[in-house]
Amino acid sequence: MKKIVNLTATAAMTAGLLVPFAGAQAADTAAAATNSPIKHLVVIYQENRSFDNYFGTYPNAPGFHALPGTPKAEGIPDGSYNLDEKGNKVSPFLFTNEELQTPDVDHGFDDMEKAANGGKMDGFYMASENHAKGTGRIAMGYYDYNALPAYWQYAQHFSMADHFFQPIYGPSTPGALYLVAAQSGNAGNPMKGDPVPAFGPLGGDGGKRWEPLTYKNIGDELSAKGISWGWYQGGFAARTLPTLPITTLSNILPIITIMQAI
Repeated sequence: MKKIVNLTATAAMTAGLLVPFAGAQAADTAAAATNSPIKHLVVIYQENRSFDNYFGTYPNAPGFHALPGTPKAEGIPDGSYNLDEKGNKVSPFLFTNEELQTPDVDHGFDDMEKAANGGKMDGFYMASENHAKGTGRIAMGYYDYNALPAYWQYAQHFSMADHFFQPIYGPSTPGALYLVAAQSGNAGNPMKGDPVPAFGPLGGDGGKRWEPLTYKNIGDELSAKGISWGWYQGGFAARTLPTLPITTLSNILPIITIMQAI
């Protein structure tokens, strides 16, 4: 009996388009003379999506013409389903054009752990349905090329992490921290929610500010080696940037700044 991994509730996913596809573009002469021909690494980071939610049927979709030799992603298994509140099977389905914007599905730490159910992966429908009526079905939906043409075209030229597994259950903040530091809270105090940052100025679900994080992140490591880096995001509109104990925010810009620069 096969059960389906949640298609939409996987939080804090790093897009699996990271490594140039072999042979997609030859390195120029100058780059080939260096220790590595890779000059820039761009990580597209999103959340609340699983691999299957975007690429579960890749490269098969109406109207999509894959390049010769394109491998089939290990996406949605045949015969997959979850059970609804009445015990009926709910199989993965393609969202219609009227469902391209959907309500948020449940991805709280404790609920996601229950949904995974010790590896059975059979509780995602009910976890979301109990969180908000009507979202259980949404947790079983997926998109294809017709809704995500740019992503599917990117996938033709870059490698994809179809065996990616999120490092931690739960919402945005712990997953984002794992992306840049391979851990969430400090040792002995794991982060399971979206707390208010210790140094602000915005963010979190309210309540007490989280303690200062004392570990290094990838920005610290890159700066120590003299490698330039930047972090760009929306929803960040601080007028003044506080001084942090480890990594400064000098490389972090609101997305509007990037658009103005362009």
